[in-house]
Order: sequence, then structure tokens, then C-alpha cells
Amino acid sequence: MACKGPGEEIAYETTVSILRNVLSSYPWHVKAVLTLASFALDYGEFSHLADQIDSLDQLTKSLGILKQVPIVLGRQGIEKYKNSFGKLNTLIKLTLDVVECVVELEKRIDGNNTKDVPELSLAIENMSIDVFWTIITIVDCMARICSLINDKDNTQELLPFTGKITSILKSLTDQIAVCDRQIDLESLQGIVEFFKKLIFVEESHNLQQATISNNELVISRIEELKTKNVLLFFSDLDISEEDVSILKPIHKEITKIGQYKIVWIPIVEQWMQIKYEMLQSKYKMEWYIVPHFSSVLGIKYIKEEWKFKNKPIIVVLNEEGTIKHHDAFHMIKTWGIEALPFDYKREKELCKREDWFGWSMINFSLNISTWDKWIEQFHQEATKVKEDLVMGGGKIVIELFGVGKDGKGKDNLGIFWKNIENFYFSKSQKVTELETKTKEIQ
Repeated sequence: MACKGPGEEIAYETTVSILRNVLSSYPWHVKAVLTLASFALDYGEFSHLADQIDSLDQLTKSLGILKQVPIVLGRQGIEKYKNSFGKLNTLIKLTLDVVECVVELEKRIDGNNTKDVPELSLAIENMSIDVFWTIITIVDCMARICSLINDKDNTQELLPFTGKITSILKSLTDQIAVCDRQIDLESLQGIVEFFKKLIFVEESHNLQQATISNNELVISRIEELKTKNVLLFFSDLDISEEDVSILKPIHKEITKIGQYKIVWIPIVEQWMQIKYEMLQSKYKMEWYIVPHFSSVLGIKYIKEEWKFKNKPIIVVLNEEGTIKHHDAFHMIKTWGIEALPFDYKREKELCKREDWFGWSMINFSLNISTWDKWIEQFHQEATKVKEDLVMGGGKIVIELFGVGKDGKGKDNLGIFWKNIENFYFSKSQKVTELETKTKEIQ
């Protein structure tokens, strides 16, 4: 880019020459980068010499003479053309932003296809025009610098270039935003398919089956999940021993059946390998595990669509990838393997059973001999209610169950309320399902 006269016509001719004779073998985004790099070298050298021209360094002065910098001498010259350099710097910064956008678009073009990201077609179509205008602008900026060196200020003629580059920058920025939305949508669809069909997009290489053999963790790739009913178990790494103890008998029973598998997907902001290994060693979990799950969109989908709020949930998929239950964990906690096949239909059947409350009372002692006085008083009052003729006439049956510590001193009060909570969630699923259907009808 030797110094030539400024102006759009000269800049056009120079640009055509550069593209034909120097950059013809390079792709468009590389043409833009190399042109900008060449300009940056010349402009940077000029700026450095202009700053140092007042020094006593003879070498600096000699280089300045060779580069024709002496005309713009030191502080006086810089101050004289301060506004002109300001206009040039603004245009140069805009041009740099355009080149960065071109490079960013090229990254998206390389990593995606136009079928999935239609906006890339427009980006590819406009790439050559955008880069051409970028190079013209760079060439003209160099010409303006040469004019300033020769004590001629015509930077007012930069306005058309500034307007064009500003327009291109906005267009490229908008294209990148649209591309990113389309890429995110495509990725999200892929993630949904991953959950529905167990095709793990980024995490496919991480799907593992953990077993304990000679105190060593044995990892194996599993492909058979695509034909199984799958229980996707989401939790953080603070999974409790109680939750593990609930899943272990379920895992044991469904393993016998052969058509069900459990996949644990820890949802964490930052993966902690040591903590994961400690959990594995402590609980000896034998189901499938997806460690290092890091998909931002996947985590967002789980939290927003499946209402994961750091408490464990189990999403049930059938062999076709259809969601049969958005959270069967409460049902499993209440009825255990009786909840098989862990879908909404089975939950509805269990909730209608006459003995549903008895399931929540398992392992509770009926011995009230050790109860305090106020508990005995409550028992007496509750008995009166039970024997009330009005209640009896309404066919309402009341049975009393002792809640507290069993004969071994085990505190069952917490278990009682957890069972009530689990049953409540199972019941609420029915209400939610009804509300959803009502909205669909409306």
C-alpha cells in the first residue's frame, strides 16, 4: 500500500490490484486480516516515529526522514492535525471491528451448515462485498495519512467511507446475532433430541457405566441405551445417602427386567472430580453416569423445562424417546418398585388405591405407651372425632398412626413428612396435567 493520492477511485484501483496480484489465493476473511495487518504495521511505525521525532536519537530522525514523517514534526505537527487524526482513528477502529466481525462469521461458517443456520447463506453471499469495502477503506486511510505527512488535510472526504463502514458493521453485527440465535436453537433441538433419544451431542464420549471391580472404577461405553426405557436422574454433587439408598433397590429390580436403565447426570456449575470420586467410592453407584456435563443450553433446558432446582428429579423416557414422566422421583420414593413403569398412568392408578396412605406409614410404630401427655390428649380428641356420628354418616374413615421413634430409636418423623411430601407431589402432578389439558383446549 504505497502512498498514493486519496479518493475513492484511486482506492478502488489499488484495492483491485491488491486482490489480483497479492491476495488472490486467500479466502475473503484472510484477505481482510492481511490487509489490516499491513496497514497496522505502517500506521504503527508512523505513530512511533512521530512520537519520537523530538528526541536526540539520530537513528530515529533518519528513519523519520526516510518515512517522510518530519513534515509532521513533534507536538506542533500532531496538535495541528489532531482533529484529522481523530477522524482517521475513528474510521480505523470501525474498520477493525468490521474485520473482527468477518472473522467471527467465518468461524460460524466453518462450524455449521447453511441448512441448520440459514442466515449463514446471506453472510457467505455478502462476505466478498464487505471485505472489498473494508480493503478500499484501509487503502484510503493510508492515503490520508500520506497526505497529512505532506501537510495536506483532506480528511473531510472520509465521510462516505465512514458511513459505508458503519453500515457494514451494523449489518455484520446483526448477522452474527441472528446466526447465534439460529445456532442456539439448533443446539437446543439437538440437546432435546439427546435427552429424548439419548444421543449425547457434546457429552456422547462421556457416557459411562460405573461398576466396582477390585476397588477400581471400571468405565465402559454404552450404546444399548437407545433401545431402553431410561430414567434420567438429575441432581447436584451433594446427592444424599438416602436418595442413593432409594435408587439402589430400583436399579437392582429393573436390571433383572432388562428394559430399564438409570442415567445419573450431575448438574453443576463447575465440575469437581475429587468430590465425584468420593461419592462414587462411598455409595458405589452402578448406574450409568454422565460426568463433566457442561452444555449451557442443556442445563438451561433442564432448569426451565423440567423445573430442576438443585433437588433431585427423575425424568422418564421410553424406548422411543418420549417423555413418560417429568419427575417420577416422588412416586419412586413413595411406592418404590411398585411405581413401575414410572409413568403418569401408573401414578394415577397408585393415587386411586385405597391403601395409598398405608404406604406412607410403613415402618412407623403404633406403640403410644411412651408418648408424652399432650400426645395422649391429642389421641383422645382424635378418637372423639373418629366416633362422631356426623363424620360416620359421611362415610369418612379416620385411622390413627403413631409418628415418632421406633423401637430401635430410629427417628421416623422426618420420614413421615417426606412420604407425605412425596405423595403430595404425586397428587399435584394430576392437577398440573389437568391444568395443561385445559389450557390446550382453550
